[in-house]
Amino acid sequence: MEILVTGAMSFQGSKIIQFLRSRDYNVIGVDKYINEDRNHATRFFKLDLKHRDSVRLLVDICKPTIVIYCYENTEQEEFVDFNAITFANLMINIDKDTLKEIVLCIDTLPEDPMISMKNIYKQNLLNLQHYFSHKYDINVTTILEEDNLLKCVKKVITPYSGGGGEINDD
Repeated sequence: MEILVTGAMSFQGSKIIQFLRSRDYNVIGVDKYINEDRNHATRFFKLDLKHRDSVRLLVDICKPTIVIYCYENTEQEEFVDFNAITFANLMINIDKDTLKEIVLCIDTLPEDPMISMKNIYKQNLLNLQHYFSHKYDINVTTILEEDNLLKCVKKVITPYSGGGGEINDD
């Protein structure tokens, strides 16, 4: 089983990768930024998910069973709808026969009555997640920042971990 984690250098991404690697999962980390330790991913790709051809090559090589998409939480103008674009790029190019689950890690749901660009971008991403999950008949899980991140990831991957057995927390 191959697990693709986007935003691998982010706080959420690095915690997820360390958690999965401690349980001997094959983890592919993807991020446009890189540091020396690469978060101990099995394989790491420095890649901007906005580039469609690079994403196509990545998913052809890796054929992930689970994609864990870590939301890029930023207010910067240069990231205008960055998450929706990169998520759509990934989903358009993914192998629908091998992908079983999409996990979206997001800080909060866009419930704030204030209309802000950040809320609009989050809603766009959630709409895309819903669309692709129905189009490709893929399970979808949304994990909020206030949820227990690693416990939720464990719950998602357990059915795919060889017989559906429980994974120890040690």
